[in-house]
Amino acid sequence: MPTYGTQVQVARELIKQIDIPILPDELVQLQQLLQEHEMPSIKKLVELISRNPYLAAELISLANTSLFNSKMIPVRDLESALFRLGINNLRDYVTSIHIKKNFLENSISGLSYHSQIIAEITSLIALETNLLKPSEAYLLGLIHDIGAFAIHKMDESYGMTFHQSHKSFHAANDRDYKKYGTSHSALGYVIAHELHLPKIIANTILLHHEQHTQRIKEPALRRNVALLKMAHFLEMDLRIKNSKQGNSHRNSANEQEQIERCLAVLGLNQEHLKQLDSRLAQLNP
Repeated sequence: MPTYGTQVQVARELIKQIDIPILPDELVQLQQLLQEHEMPSIKKLVELISRNPYLAAELISLANTSLFNSKMIPVRDLESALFRLGINNLRDYVTSIHIKKNFLENSISGLSYHSQIIAEITSLIALETNLLKPSEAYLLGLIHDIGAFAIHKMDESYGMTFHQSHKSFHAANDRDYKKYGTSHSALGYVIAHELHLPKIIANTILLHHEQHTQRIKEPALRRNVALLKMAHFLEMDLRIKNSKQGNSHRNSANEQEQIERCLAVLGLNQEHLKQLDSRLAQLNP
């Protein structure tokens, strides 16, 4: 397997074949408003967001998910949804919704669903650990596989390879490289830069299939990679529990070792896992 640098070089050449969707004008204005004012006028926010019915509907829908609505009290208007989500978290959620619509929903079958589940799990872990904002964890979880969008644009048969990669998490990039000379992780890294996302997010996307998490020197990057890996293990366990197999699945020795390393990096203990299991049951993937 070549170095990450080599994968990124190839990815930069391949990405030239793909049109990267840009933010519509009203979202650019919204991002500028959120950047210029720590607590912008709620009236101005509602006005800007209302120009984009898809965004408004998605924000209300997100505010009504179990992640933000554990007491099952629905909100039906945009202003209430913004207060529930938190104005200081809005930039992350707006970026997430743009990416979901333009990169995930019209790509590989199941990519948007998988990304949504991982986003919700990473947010729940963030709530348990306080290591990063849940909105940042949500964005990270939602876009971690954005590079799969790029490969699918070049090869519509990629869906089978992508779904196969979930069965062998750490071998995913190897499969990509053998066929394309790069990986969906490297392509995701390049797309993240094209979208002007924070460097830590781009680097996490690049390394999210890294087997040796403990070797990542930067603490925040190591934490983010462990967060995504732990989310995948939890998602797989939840999926199996909800299937006909019930609780018959047993992690391999390598998987269990990876889980223990992630738990150590994230500072999670058995009590945390119990709390997560209770909240995860509400996701029902």
